[in-house]
Order: sequence, then C-alpha cells, then structure tokens
Amino acid sequence: MFPRSKPECEKAQAHNISRCCNAIRGLKIICLVLPLLFSSSCAQEMMNQKRVDPQEATAAWGNRSSMRALPAHTVPAKESIMDQMGGPHATLWQARSPAEEILPPDKIDESNLPDIPATLNDSHNLLETVQRGQNRFQIWCTPCHGQLGNGNGEVARRGYYYPASFHTPRLRAKSLGYFFEVITQGKKHMPAYRFMIPPDDRWAIAVYLRALQFSQHAPESMLTETDLNQLKTKP
Repeated sequence: MFPRSKPECEKAQAHNISRCCNAIRGLKIICLVLPLLFSSSCAQEMMNQKRVDPQEATAAWGNRSSMRALPAHTVPAKESIMDQMGGPHATLWQARSPAEEILPPDKIDESNLPDIPATLNDSHNLLETVQRGQNRFQIWCTPCHGQLGNGNGEVARRGYYYPASFHTPRLRAKSLGYFFEVITQGKKHMPAYRFMIPPDDRWAIAVYLRALQFSQHAPESMLTETDLNQLKTKP
C-alpha cells in the first residue's frame, strides 16, 4: 500500500473529525429525547388513571353523584356562598365593613372590664364551662399559645411572634374580663376574634385559662398524697 500524500492525510483526518462530531451530536439528541419520552409516558398514565370528573355519575355513593355536599359547619370561602347558607354559623364570618376593620390595640383599657355572666359563673356549670373552654382553647389558641399556654405554639415556632406565657406573674394577676377583652379586641400582633368566637365561648376560654394557670402553680398544700408521689417519680 502506497503512503498517502499530505493533502490526503489532512482530508482523511478532517473526515474522521466530522464523523466524531456527528456521533457526539447524535448522542446529545438521544439524551435529550429519552427524558421527554419517559415524562410523556408518565403524564399519559396520570391522565388515563381512574377518576371521577365533576358532575359525573358514580357508583361510589348511594345517590350516584360525584358532587358531595359540604360537611356541617364548613366555613365558606366567598361571600356569595355565605348568602346561600343562611345558617347561624355563617354569620360569624360575614364580611366586615371598613369601619369595623380596627387594628388590635397595644394596650387593653382595664378601667371598665366586663364581668363574667352569672350563667357561666354558676358553680353547678363550672366543670362544663371549663371543658368547653378547653375545647375552644385547643381549636383557636393552641397554634400560637401552645397546649400549656406558655407561648410555645407551633405557629410561633415557625416564625410568628412568640406570645407571652400565661404563667407569668403579670398575667396570673389579670382578671377574667381582661382575657375576654384581649380575645374580643386582639392585642398587638394578636388579631381580634370577636367575629369568630361567640361571647360565651370567649368567657369559657378565659375560665379555662384560669384553670390552666392554676394547674402550673397549685400550692403544695392543696395536692393529694397521690399527686405528690407522681411529682416525685417524674424525672
């Protein structure tokens, strides 16, 4: 075989380089196309999965309707839906006028605090009031104030303002009317709950707060022997 001349060698080298470039370009196209093929197949599977479309009949429910009625006491998202509900629960979430949109005060006027209603102050109904207040406290207050009322709630731990602990000497000395007014008007970073929590429930929460405070500061003389033994065995 005769040796190639210099022009022939350069031509062969250029041809080899061109073939390599074409091969690399082909690999790049394959790498780009394969993910698209896999993703399209996944999307197709999701589109073709079993589901019930709105207004479609289904055998899953007794009335064969895929559109389910709202659970009782569902809070509507729009005022137009509220007008159709007509129930007493909806009135708690009525849209407020600009005159009612008042920012929470920095301080509560303690010169004219309300007194707890006699119906809630009756010793015969005290246990029921405390239990109701505990239930409402866990719903409305626990996210910020925590289960113990120490201000270490989940919302505060995730970036919101830490509220004051109810177990400080300052708040332990406050009256039930003070807590009622704070819930009603709001204070500083705490919004007003007068539109969402009925008055009797606000008082019940205040009563439960007093019981919660007492649970963390009960004098030893009021504890039974069983209670003292439990405290001694706790780490």
